[in-house]
Amino acid sequence: NRRDPKRVYLAYGGGFGDLPNDHYFIHKGVVWADRTPKPHFPEVKRAYQWVAFEPGDLAKGEITVRNRFAFTNTRDFIAAWSVSEDGREIASGALPGLDLDPGETTLLKIPLLTSAPAPGAERFVRISLRLAKAARWAPAGWEIASAQFALPVEAPPAVASTTQPPLHLTRTSGGYTVEGSQFNLEFTSEAGGIAAISCDGASMLLPGGGPSLHLWRAPHRVDDNWAYDQWEKYGLTRLDWSTDSLEAESAEGGVAVIVRRLGRGKEGFAVDHISRYQISGDGAIRIQNDVAFRGEKIPLGRLGTRMLLDPKWDRFSYLGRGPEENYPDRKRAFDVGRYESTVAEQLTPYAKPMECGSHEDVRWAAVSSAQLPTLLIQAATDLLQVSALPYTDEELTGPEYSIDLPASSATVLCVNARTLGVGSNSCGPRPMPEYQLESVDASFTVVLRLLHAGADPGAAGRLA
Repeated sequence: NRRDPKRVYLAYGGGFGDLPNDHYFIHKGVVWADRTPKPHFPEVKRAYQWVAFEPGDLAKGEITVRNRFAFTNTRDFIAAWSVSEDGREIASGALPGLDLDPGETTLLKIPLLTSAPAPGAERFVRISLRLAKAARWAPAGWEIASAQFALPVEAPPAVASTTQPPLHLTRTSGGYTVEGSQFNLEFTSEAGGIAAISCDGASMLLPGGGPSLHLWRAPHRVDDNWAYDQWEKYGLTRLDWSTDSLEAESAEGGVAVIVRRLGRGKEGFAVDHISRYQISGDGAIRIQNDVAFRGEKIPLGRLGTRMLLDPKWDRFSYLGRGPEENYPDRKRAFDVGRYESTVAEQLTPYAKPMECGSHEDVRWAAVSSAQLPTLLIQAATDLLQVSALPYTDEELTGPEYSIDLPASSATVLCVNARTLGVGSNSCGPRPMPEYQLESVDASFTVVLRLLHAGADPGAAGRLA
């Protein structure tokens, strides 16, 4: 009964009785109602796996394996390895059978490739143990344990072209326009930065959808309640933004734009945000964000920016941890790889809508659509956390259940420098201190690139 969600009405004994319940608390667990795994499942499995892997001399392909079982020998498991380059598997093979009694350790040596990686590329090695024969509780081939490690290979740097097409900067009544050979940007004081992006004649942004500072998230029920109460108290969810200045000039290598904004909250809380845009003729937009806080120090949900794109941009791909959602304190089980899905598929189907679909350690991410140009997001220095969802945090916060969500009207792209961990505050602690995020002055930089339809975002994503 949604009108009284603290009560549940059950048919019992020919009549109706009412029983108290904990509302959203009953939505917890690591599997869905149909027993398929939630994104929490792989992390729990990794924490519980009874065979441990530690990197040895990875330059020689050495990995230490320890049998943590109390009674089980590893001889009934099949060992295998694979090597990926920028998320694509490039080599794999089987390993000799392991014969470790409980508590024993051995050193495995994996035959690594001698070829040099592509410019700017990374390589990872993955090791896996699977059941050789079916067990009562799992089929043959079920993965018992796994691990992934970055390989210490030296790739030549990826170098962008030094020849850039010209840019034209024009002053307008509301701000500036920057025109390239096949793209246009519009900056306005009202938007507080980019008001419009078009590439190959296609307009990407919705009104008011340009990159804007974003500091909270639709709360994870009920784990985020401790922080969400403060977001509401200090007005973090409804900051009142004003633009103090918007300046632009042509500079060597492109056009520079600087925007200074102030976001006012409640009870003396406020945010100063300076965006420094460096735009190149090849469609690269480098954005340095300097953020300073006023007032009480409070927890943040994220430190990043948000963009609202036309929903025609309905596909999402990235090089980072996946394929399921993951967070700073829930990412060990998710391998770095190249993944792709629809934006709609990024929405984790929680019964109570909440922020979801975040991906850690992202090198690049892209939103695209058939026959339309691609918007590429690239880590400039530090790795990013990125999500692409069909709803804003405001839309996810309000509805009681997922069936109450409205029809999607945007592709919501969040690019974060840091994200609050998930913890387990519903029946345990908040995130550990290293996974919490506070309103402390910070800077972060991201790069946007405009790519023609059909371009490979992975190749462009290697360019710093």
